[in-house]
Amino acid sequence: MADAAMGSPGGVMFVAAENVQKSSSTGSLSTREYLEFYKVLNKFISTLGTAMSFVCKDLDSKIAGIEELLEIKPDHYKDLATMVKFETENDIADRTKKNTDSGCRQILRLHRALDFFHQLMLELAEADDGASSTKIASKIYGVTLANYHTWLVRQAAGAAFYTLPGCMKFKRIFLAQLVEDTSTDDADCAVDLDVIHSFAAMVKDMYSITDGLLKTHDLLDLP
Repeated sequence: MADAAMGSPGGVMFVAAENVQKSSSTGSLSTREYLEFYKVLNKFISTLGTAMSFVCKDLDSKIAGIEELLEIKPDHYKDLATMVKFETENDIADRTKKNTDSGCRQILRLHRALDFFHQLMLELAEADDGASSTKIASKIYGVTLANYHTWLVRQAAGAAFYTLPGCMKFKRIFLAQLVEDTSTDDADCAVDLDVIHSFAAMVKDMYSITDGLLKTHDLLDLP
């Protein structure tokens, strides 16, 4: 039944997450594969409506900043553990001052966005098709990214959530990123929760590895 309903895992976002997982070594992740995943994630976010463009622009700037560091100093930025070691030993990642050139600082911003996305993805996937994606997104935002945003950004985010597609449409858009082909039958949508959970498990691993690196070096509150 599941195989007939939807294609097998192999969509662009699923593959990007798999590539990050395959690149992982003990307590680290390939910076290049990590950034490729965020590029795919950002492209998905852009399909949710033009009001989400402020999120996309922020992610784009962080991705570009880390890519520049990787190009200039590949040996020091080839994976996240190497990056953290290099920046902490050279006072580039410093909790006492704001350094916008720090790769760790930009990784932290991507990391926080991933927490929001991971929780939003799971809750929307499990929600009834008629549930309000606006209310769900607002709730998840309130306990994740809102803690780091200014009042003005929080207001803009709240307005943007009103433009999100309904839960049914969200599932269809999202599943299209995870499987090779999708069914047009609405009744089939709930069948592939197992695909979403498989993807979510990879995202959780990615989040946990990054969180562990940043926490070990006391970098979760970089200004």
